[in-house]
Amino acid sequence: PGTTMSDKVELHSNERTLVDTNLFIAIGNPENTKFQRFRETVAESGVVLSVPERVREELSIHPIERRLTTALDEGWAETVSAPPLTASEAVTATDRARRMIAEITGQDEHDVEKADTMFAGLAVQYLTLGDTRVAVLTDDGPATTAIKTAVRSVEVRGDVRVLTLAEVIGESDDDITLI
Repeated sequence: PGTTMSDKVELHSNERTLVDTNLFIAIGNPENTKFQRFRETVAESGVVLSVPERVREELSIHPIERRLTTALDEGWAETVSAPPLTASEAVTATDRARRMIAEITGQDEHDVEKADTMFAGLAVQYLTLGDTRVAVLTDDGPATTAIKTAVRSVEVRGDVRVLTLAEVIGESDDDITLI
């Protein structure tokens, strides 16, 4: 009792799983419990995380690049070149996500982080290219809402889930050390 590890949302090996920069920030360094739980969850699921080039670039300027490097070296993540958003539905989803994030955060549309809106378009584009399931892992609240809404607003076959770190690894009491 007290932990909700059983409340974890399963990752699926037949699902393209895209990862946002903020997830690598949230898991901490490889010595951190959250990092280790995330690594174990991903490994157990058989998923290889797809890290868009833009996310890799964002992480390379942070002192946290080692987190991604560890994931890449251990084989549970890979860098992917994002396909161009050629499907009109993908472009529409990106635009709608941008507008929604701007609305939620009170930002000007031109100031909304490009990576956040990119995930809506990428999810739809991957579905149009033949994937049947796409998951987006992000800890950004406005982006989560916007991606879900934008993807639902376009006609596309397949399933898109947007998940947070807590949903993937489950909340746990061992995030706090009691003496």
